[in-house]
Amino acid sequence: MYKKRQNAGQDWVRLQNLSAIGGVTFGLSFPGWINFPPLAFFCFLPFLLIESESEKISPKGPSLFKFLYPGIVLGNIISTSWVANASFVAALFAILVNGLLMLLPWLANRLVRRRWPELGFWPLIPFWLTFEFLHYRWELSWPWLTLGNALAPWPAFIQWYEWTGVLGGSVWVLALNILVFQWIQKKRSSQVVWVLALVFSLPVAWSLIRFYNYEEQGTWRKVTLVQPNFEPNYEKPQLPEGYQTAQILELLNQHITDSTAFVLFPESSFGFFNLDELGSQASILELRGVQARFPKTVFISGIDAYRLLTKAAADRPTTRKQTTQDGREIYYETMNAAAQLNPANTWVSLYFKSKLVPGAEIFPYPGLLGFLKPVVEQFGGTLAGFVRQDAPTLFASPQGKAAPVICYESVYGDYCATYVRLGAQAIFILTNDGWWGHTPGHRQHLQYARLRAIENRRYVARAASTGISAFIDPRGVIQQRSKYGEKTAMDGKIQLLNNLTLYSRWGDWVGKTMVALTLLLGALALGRPWFYSKNK
Repeated sequence: MYKKRQNAGQDWVRLQNLSAIGGVTFGLSFPGWINFPPLAFFCFLPFLLIESESEKISPKGPSLFKFLYPGIVLGNIISTSWVANASFVAALFAILVNGLLMLLPWLANRLVRRRWPELGFWPLIPFWLTFEFLHYRWELSWPWLTLGNALAPWPAFIQWYEWTGVLGGSVWVLALNILVFQWIQKKRSSQVVWVLALVFSLPVAWSLIRFYNYEEQGTWRKVTLVQPNFEPNYEKPQLPEGYQTAQILELLNQHITDSTAFVLFPESSFGFFNLDELGSQASILELRGVQARFPKTVFISGIDAYRLLTKAAADRPTTRKQTTQDGREIYYETMNAAAQLNPANTWVSLYFKSKLVPGAEIFPYPGLLGFLKPVVEQFGGTLAGFVRQDAPTLFASPQGKAAPVICYESVYGDYCATYVRLGAQAIFILTNDGWWGHTPGHRQHLQYARLRAIENRRYVARAASTGISAFIDPRGVIQQRSKYGEKTAMDGKIQLLNNLTLYSRWGDWVGKTMVALTLLLGALALGRPWFYSKNK
């Protein structure tokens, strides 16, 4: 009896160690720390080993929570703990809840495996992809750790994302992990080795050929990126609007020429503006003055804005209320927006950010979670959130058609592809990554922009304030980049392109296919006992 307990204790420690190894490997697979994507091909291996053995040790116990959950949480901490720089509460919530959500595919695989053991761990692929696909599409969306994102630093390996998007990368990563696991379980079977070699080498070989032979024909445009380096937490709110505008214009005037087609300013470069008086704002008038000297240049900028509401129209979920010093109540809505100033027109094109950050820009499901209102307000938040658009707005001008992508939106491949389907010839990302400090967060965000370039075969111009500004070509190669924390502006050339990739046309078709396969597997697994009983 003592020896049995001792062996059980040793097994318990071994599984906990595997959980820790899995968490470290999973966390380091993502960009920002060591930028070594092949770690992703082994990051689930410890978790697969745990699942294959844990039920033998604790068949009736909650082994998912005992062994898998700690490792998954550790992986989330390593890869995304930088969120705490903006909000500790938001980081804690994201890490713990995202870890719980990541358990669901494992739970589904365990249930199917009990009824259909011959399938092994292969059902984990559609279950995990269903989780990733749905995680893009609800108000608690946090797709930062989509497995295919881990491969961003090595674009030469993933040129086939133009067919599948980032979710195709997730399928590849999971398949390689399962094959490595089978190779270990089957005592290094030569048959598994051949399959493993083919699954790895064929996509890489095609990708390398495509990478080194890729060519595009388009119209060249000169673009200037302005990086004013205003820190958003403490510095920017204390700086007067006039000072910020003066600093931005100083950088602009050092670079703008008659050949400049576009000038990009980062997220929240100007504002807080009343949209109904946008054309008369001092900063806008100063930009118009520069445009008068350069009549072919288009300015695109992130702005903070609001719109006043009448009391009769104040029943919207995004309405905020403020009491003035003289006791009047003011109702208004706020927007994180992008604006395009065309020199030949007096009007301004506007786009309101659609993919909002949970907690910071939108309070998820206020009808269900409204009881948390006192806690949210205690930390300076609100249930109102920002106004958002349901569909993107293409910025068209004589210089070309561009996708104005604001910050967090650049993580959403299918959403960015919607712009391309509408006719976007280039992708312009306006962001401010200073919320996270000098952590892996801003480096990850830059790397993920490379995926949008490959998926859509579009040039990406990325203007960041307190982040990294960059020009990225359609192969995902960073052609130019700034330094973090640098006050600068830089010029680059991009091509305006029109061809549509398979992914641009069909979006996340891989995810939709995996959702259908998940439903089919679920139905077959549930019907299996009935089928057997009818055929005995």
